[in-house]
Parts: sequence; C-alpha cells; structure tokens
Amino acid sequence: MRDVARSLLHVKGQADGLDLTCVEFFMGHEVDPLHYNKFFLDKEYTRKHYQIAEKHLNIISNPQLSNAELQKRDHELIELRDKYDRLEELVQKIATGEFTPPTIKQ
Repeated sequence: MRDVARSLLHVKGQADGLDLTCVEFFMGHEVDPLHYNKFFLDKEYTRKHYQIAEKHLNIISNPQLSNAELQKRDHELIELRDKYDRLEELVQKIATGEFTPPTIKQ
C-alpha cells in the first residue's frame, strides 16, 4: 500500500507542485545522507507540501474537488490559521500581563 501511495503522489501530487523529496521524508526515508538539505526545518514549507499530498492520500473517502474548490478551501484554511495565530498571541499577552485593554470613551 505504501508503494501505491508513493506512486499516486508522484503522478498526481507532482502535477500540483508537490516536492517529491517531501514525499520521501514523510515516508521516513533518508532524503539527504550528508544532511545538507534542511528543508524539513521550515515548518510552513513542509506543511504546505503535506497539504498538497494530503488531498491525494485518502483514496477511499476523499471526493475529488475541483481546483477552484481546493483553492477556496486552502484560502479558508490559511485565514483560519492566521486568526488562530493572532488569538494565540493575544492569549499569551493576556497571560503574561503584556496586554492592556483599550479604554472606552464615554
């Protein structure tokens, strides 16, 4: 099954811009024996490529969406992630006492 998933990602994922080195990394393979390539340290890069791969991995229950639907979903996901990051930052400021609520003028 693993080899089928890899083949599927090579065919379909590569057409969507998937970095095939990421596929090998996700599968636990050694991608750089000399350890020069540190792409995996960039969380946003690996997340982006996992999201490309993810839509091709669930071959049983994942309906095929149009490119427009996928782009809309990706845009919504990015917006939600940004909102979450802003809220997490605000909670951290509140917890550390760095946040001062605005004064309300009457």
